[in-house]
Amino acid sequence: MKLNITKYNICSDKFSCKFDKLRIAVLSDLHDTVHGEDNARLFELVCNEKPDIVIIAGDLVTARNGRDYSPALTLLKRLAENWPVYYGFGNHEQKLKEESADYIQKIKMMQGVTLLDNESIDIKDYGIRVTGLSLSKRFYKKGKKILPKLYDIKKVIGEKSDMYNVLIAHNPVFFETYAEWGAELIFSGHLHGGIVRLPFVGGVLSPQVRFFPKYDKGMFKRGESTMIVSAGLGKHTIPVRLWNPAELLIIDLKNKN
Repeated sequence: MKLNITKYNICSDKFSCKFDKLRIAVLSDLHDTVHGEDNARLFELVCNEKPDIVIIAGDLVTARNGRDYSPALTLLKRLAENWPVYYGFGNHEQKLKEESADYIQKIKMMQGVTLLDNESIDIKDYGIRVTGLSLSKRFYKKGKKILPKLYDIKKVIGEKSDMYNVLIAHNPVFFETYAEWGAELIFSGHLHGGIVRLPFVGGVLSPQVRFFPKYDKGMFKRGESTMIVSAGLGKHTIPVRLWNPAELLIIDLKNKN
């Protein structure tokens, strides 16, 4: 499977004055896919980019009986041995959590991995708060679009901080609500780039069986909020990625000051 790297630069004057740049590698929607033996090719790409931290934007695995989660766990362990890893839930992690699956217990116990299940962590040297938003399964139902309200978000993650707020929010469909909450930067995935991409059109289909999703992949802005949507690293449900290569995101946060 073809694997691309997409890079973005984000500038702000809200960062701590102690640093010039923070490089983030973002992995989303791997869905148990293996890039090289034990994901060696994917790991090597991350290494070559020399990130400061790694963010998992959900669905590293597929929640299904009989799945072998060892490739994802091996990759996660290797990443955590080299960089701080901040892991936000996708809908598949949410399902595994509700089923009390061993996978969730194993990543909770993994040294170097911070699981952000409706939780936040302050990276004070950079003046950044990273929050992982875990939405319940009702917001992922196929054929339906149930929009979370601002109070739904505040109920589980509280108010935004005075720091620069990075929100890991797996489903990009709800960008307007994330922006209303006040996130300066949102990392999402879930839509797999629209599964099939057409020139001048973009993604064709979402996992919720909606055609031509608005936030299929790339960078989107609304007021002071920026959302970056990954096309994902694997395949799920439909075993193809036509004109839609897998994608590793590299984001450089730069201090305007």
